[in-house]
Amino acid sequence: IRFWGAVSDGYRLKPDEMERHAAWLAKRGVNMVRVHAELCNAEEGAKVTDVDEKTLDGILRWVSVCKRHGIYTTISPYWAFVKAPASWGIDGYANEQLWGVLFFNPKLQEGYRAWARALYTTPNPYAGNVPLKDEPAVAIVQAQNEDSLLFWTFNGIKPEQRKILGAHFHKWAGARYGSVEKALAAWENASAEGDDLQAKVLGFRNLYELTGKAPPAGAGMGRRRADQLEFLTETQRQFYSGLEAFYKNDLGIRSLTNAMNWRSADQVTMDDAERYSYTPMDVSAVNYYTGGAHVGKNNGYRIDPGHTFTNASVLRGTAPLPANLKQTLGHPMVITETAWVNPNLYQSEGPFLMAAYQSLTGIDIAYWFAFPSKDSPEWAKDNRATFWPVGNSFATFKWYGNHPMLAGQFPAFALAYRLGYIAGADGPAVYEERSPEDLWQRRIPIISESGRFDPNRDAGVFAPESPLRQELSRSAFFVGPVISKFNGNARNNRVVDLEKCIDDKTGDVRSLTGELVINQKRGIATINSPKTQGVCGFLRNAGGKFPLGSTTWESTNDYAALVAVSLDGKPLADSKRILVQAGTTSRLSGFTVRDTIVKDDGKEVAGEEIVSNGAPPWLVAKTHALLMLNNPHISKATALDSNLYPGVTSPVKRDGDRATVELPADALYTLLE
Repeated sequence: IRFWGAVSDGYRLKPDEMERHAAWLAKRGVNMVRVHAELCNAEEGAKVTDVDEKTLDGILRWVSVCKRHGIYTTISPYWAFVKAPASWGIDGYANEQLWGVLFFNPKLQEGYRAWARALYTTPNPYAGNVPLKDEPAVAIVQAQNEDSLLFWTFNGIKPEQRKILGAHFHKWAGARYGSVEKALAAWENASAEGDDLQAKVLGFRNLYELTGKAPPAGAGMGRRRADQLEFLTETQRQFYSGLEAFYKNDLGIRSLTNAMNWRSADQVTMDDAERYSYTPMDVSAVNYYTGGAHVGKNNGYRIDPGHTFTNASVLRGTAPLPANLKQTLGHPMVITETAWVNPNLYQSEGPFLMAAYQSLTGIDIAYWFAFPSKDSPEWAKDNRATFWPVGNSFATFKWYGNHPMLAGQFPAFALAYRLGYIAGADGPAVYEERSPEDLWQRRIPIISESGRFDPNRDAGVFAPESPLRQELSRSAFFVGPVISKFNGNARNNRVVDLEKCIDDKTGDVRSLTGELVINQKRGIATINSPKTQGVCGFLRNAGGKFPLGSTTWESTNDYAALVAVSLDGKPLADSKRILVQAGTTSRLSGFTVRDTIVKDDGKEVAGEEIVSNGAPPWLVAKTHALLMLNNPHISKATALDSNLYPGVTSPVKRDGDRATVELPADALYTLLE
């Protein structure tokens, strides 16, 4: 089964709004929602084991509503973003966020188990009293959201809790070397802040020293750094192993389990260790957003006049594709949060590219973020925060997906992805095996998802057994799956002949299946499969005419995503019902910008400053496109409204077996029959 996902806080809605929201999502092809919630009771005076009963009731009802609409559920019950009340008794963390603490603090782990027990064993009054542990519609149980001992937040763990973790490190080092004294000797007495041998506590080096930017170290300090990474990784891995046993054996949960969805402090030197720690559970995951820079006060949750930003596109190589992931052999890979983040203009490429490259590589679910209840359970009507006046306008909420160029692009691509209309590769483009020593010594993998790409790195930092001694082009992610095996041997590393798929001269990168081409020099991508054909990107600059299989597209749009998908399961050349979908760009009426220089991550780039956020309604750039289809059956075209109901029908021009359709300028969808 294939899932088209969304992150939804539908559990917060009123019952009638839940029904409307689930129906609205299902109609657009969503068949999996992720609940991102906090089950704990964080009110002062609550015990660490207390549960937020309102949230629990909302989740139980929401699961049952989604099930009635054919939607499965993924549940994430905890995020360390929560501030612990003093009454929880977590030393050093009164009214503080709990980053990293869950992995080793027994009191917090006791609280977590209580929350999980209540969530998964409480009889669901909205579904015949069947608890969620036995509910088939609960597809995936997540451990938590966005936390890791290998991320920068590790450096901020409070002294009281660092001592607890340091005591574990002391015991671990003693067992590893025979005694702590022998460990210190192996480390050539390299020290760390927090070392207290009398108290049987070892301290920790700053996480910066485990990154690729760290200064060189002598042999002793090098061993201490490697041992610290191994200890932290194994601590995290053992936590997930214990949680897996708790879920499956103690609670009897029958769903798949997911360890985490975060990243490390260095995606080149540490991400493989992070992913390795997830392997006790069924599913691996990451939260991965893309888009341009967005700079300004409160930019984490709102968009204000005066903020500066850039419009970035995967098709220009100015933004990464979230589906370009290294997958762990034997573990499904999901993206539990993704979006082309507002206020980026080039969003209609998102569903096009994700459906294409998820299909190619086998990335199982991308959960689009987010579908909030602040405005509407259906389309976003007014995403302004009218209680936040700024200049001549208002702030707008940043995290929403129920707008024309995101949710409006779901139907065709959810259909093509879920029904397997775009072929997957028969095998990996890149296959890499990593030994434990490769991880702890932070040897450079032959390909990374991000970080600086340098094919001329010193060969000595790669696994000495590997037949490949340089980094591969990240264009390989567009060629086919990239697979990692842990506890393996680098001598088994292999890669397809990438030169056959990557044309550096023209810029074309062709998939192993031959159905997908992306060209970041020209700014376009195409899908050319029997049942799905389309083009997206900067169409006018790329020539404006794109022949594909049984279709040819012509467009004068500066930027658009155009696709035709069979509705009757037949190839487009023989189909009698075809959905044509068009995406361009959209803004609120009166949204105004001026050119400026944006300062982002120490660099200055050309961008825009928001003058006004505007106001409803949404304005969508008109579609200017022709579709020529080699198909003997198509005789009429019906424009569909934004909820896919039929509008004006017009005849199709025919010349023998070729039909020519001028796409409606103001419709997202056209039905061909």
